[in-house]
Parts: sequence; C-alpha cells; structure tokens
Amino acid sequence: MDNNDPSASGPRTFRKPNRIPGYDYAAPGYYFLTICTADHNPLFGRICVCPNDSLPARMVLNPVGQTVEQAILAIPDHYPDTAVAKYVVMPNHVHLILVISESPEKAPSVSRIVQQFKRAVSIRLGKSVWQQGFYDHVIRGDADYREIWTYIDNNPVKWAVDKYYREG
Repeated sequence: MDNNDPSASGPRTFRKPNRIPGYDYAAPGYYFLTICTADHNPLFGRICVCPNDSLPARMVLNPVGQTVEQAILAIPDHYPDTAVAKYVVMPNHVHLILVISESPEKAPSVSRIVQQFKRAVSIRLGKSVWQQGFYDHVIRGDADYREIWTYIDNNPVKWAVDKYYREG
C-alpha cells in the first residue's frame, strides 16, 4: 500500500511537523521538550497522592524512571554548553526545559541531544522504550518560560487529566 495514495485503504500515519521552518535548533535559547514512551506505556513509576506528604501529588520513580532521571541530569556532562533548567519524569513521558548557551563552537541541535538521551537510556535498559520523535517548543520570553515552568511543576498533580494519562 502506498501511504501517499489517498484512495488506498488501511491504516495510515501522518505526522504533523512541529518544527519552525528555517529555525536553527542549535541556536542559543530555551526549549521545552516532551519525550514519550512507546505506546505511552507507563514504565517510569507512579504518581503518589500521599496524605502525609507536603506535596498534593508527586512522582515516585521506579528503577527505570531513575535511569531516565540520571540520563537527564547527565545531559550537561555530554554537552557542556547545555543545561537542564527544569524537568519532571512522569509515568510515560518526560518534560524538560533545555537551555543551549552561547558557545564559541556550534552547539549540538536539540534533536541530537534528545537522540543521545534516548540512546543512553536504551543502552542502560538493554532496549528502547521510546516513541519515535519528540515534541519541542522554542520558549519565547519570560511569560512563556514561567507558564511552562508552572506546567512542569503541576504535571504530577494533574496526572489524571493529562493528555498522556494511562493507567498502569
């Protein structure tokens, strides 16, 4: 079957491009990323609503989730001109704010950094757990940054209504 033939029957997959045409994704700046597990399987732990906890809800990472968190924290070790300003590991996805700083050398692209992150996790786990691709958003301005920061902070609290929600 030809996926480009509109008269063909059967399942077809079309991916909506989310990249800004002509934008240099290695340019210094702030990037909001969402990276999901294959089939949105909840592999990284669970959300705990603990009555004795000071937080209304929090993510409790299992060993797979801890591996993902370690790989997030190691991103600046592999790419010195980058930083992870904020992140959350959820049961079936990761949100993070990636910062690419000014550098005398050309920085790696966001795609390259995500590819390396996914690969590092896959090697440690002995298999890939990731969906193809990822979502990115170029953060533009303080208000956008604050809104995304708050979204990441509140993600565990709003898990049951999250678009990625899936029972484990």
